[in-house]
Amino acid sequence: MAMTDELYGDFEAGVALLEEELDVTLITRSELKGVKKGRGEGRRRSIMDVAEARFGSPLPKLEAGVSGLDALTRLTRLAATATGLEELLEAVRIEGGR
Repeated sequence: MAMTDELYGDFEAGVALLEEELDVTLITRSELKGVKKGRGEGRRRSIMDVAEARFGSPLPKLEAGVSGLDALTRLTRLAATATGLEELLEAVRIEGGR
């Protein structure tokens, strides 16, 4: 079943009523997906910025296979503590292969 503009309007009105009754703000699955994507992109940028600040050259683009927030968090921490760029690049390779 396709979501028509009218059905979507009814859906939004129902969500607004529910939010008001429960005194909460709900987000849609699409919004939640966007938030998660933004967090991942922010962590990728942090890894690259820290690596560049510490090792003096930009980190090659992170492999697309490194996507989980936990993996990106580990890599961010490693970027701040690694003894060299090679150590970080190896961790990126390993995380991408999981």
